Amino acid sequence: ALMYTLTFSFEMIPMRTYRITGDVVKYLIVSTIKAVMHVCLIFFFIVGMRLGLLGRYLAELIISTIFAVVFTIYILKKTSPYVDISVIKNGLSFSLPLVPADLLQIASTSVITILVEKLLSVSQLGIYSVSISISAVINIFTTALWYAFEPDLYMQSDEQNFSEYFVKLKKIYMAVTAVICVGCGVFVREAVLLLLDEKYHSSWLIVQVLAFSYVMAGLTMLYTQLLIIQGKTKHMVFVNLLKVVASISVCVIFVPIFQSDALGWSYFAGYITMFIASLCLVTIDKIREKYLYKDFLVILLSGGIIFATRLISIGNIWLTCLLKAVIFFVFVMVIASIYQLSPKEILRILKSKK
Repeated sequence: ALMYTLTFSFEMIPMRTYRITGDVVKYLIVSTIKAVMHVCLIFFFIVGMRLGLLGRYLAELIISTIFAVVFTIYILKKTSPYVDISVIKNGLSFSLPLVPADLLQIASTSVITILVEKLLSVSQLGIYSVSISISAVINIFTTALWYAFEPDLYMQSDEQNFSEYFVKLKKIYMAVTAVICVGCGVFVREAVLLLLDEKYHSSWLIVQVLAFSYVMAGLTMLYTQLLIIQGKTKHMVFVNLLKVVASISVCVIFVPIFQSDALGWSYFAGYITMFIASLCLVTIDKIREKYLYKDFLVILLSGGIIFATRLISIGNIWLTCLLKAVIFFVFVMVIASIYQLSPKEILRILKSKK
């Protein structure tokens, strides 16, 4: 895990360079390659080699090492040494308050991992590891989507019409995030039954809860970033602390009762707590209130569709997939209607700064 953290740090600057310069194509290509490699190596080490949690970290280490070499070559070709003390001071004054907030995030993951190892049996632990690994693919794509929008959000933050721009961007981001998460949540059962060993078949139930949680995480991400944009980086410690408390509390209370099924809900509890705290701290009323009822309608609808598809099984796996595809298509149309989006409207909003 420590080696992974070290090698992963090599990609931070190049990936953000792609985003800041608007080179979205390269960013999405790299993200897609990483996602595919992640799935392949996870299946190889966890399912094939039966290494469990160690297999997950080994897969991440191999991927991060490969890209560390690639991005080191990229940095050496594109940059030259230069030091500006004023830039360093401004950067530190802005970012240092975020350090304890990030440490809380890391601590939360570590504590939950320890709790999981103590509260779950070996078989349940394997199912949980596979579930987290599969759901990580969803997180990769939703995070990549956010990273594609993030630079423009910061560049527009000083404009007078920023609140209107934020609302328009939020519509697209929440719609696409919901479609990605629901698409994965609806079809994950069939994918798991086809690709994984029988002892991991129940992992799809946890993945569905995590997919639902990532829809909530999308809205949370937007409002936590508003706190940073408004210079309230010190508040992030408080926000992350509440998230940690909520997530760990759900683990301690419900995991002994519901076993691994409760772990996905610990993520959801953390995200919704973090959202409520961020919403209370954001100072622009128009941003706080505009279309939030639509966002929560989309979140509830996403959860309803994901969990309703648990009841759909008509014997033949391919006919089941066809029926789910019809339901998913209807869901996409409903989301587009809620946010009043069409392909033409999406392109217009992306090109417009007003």
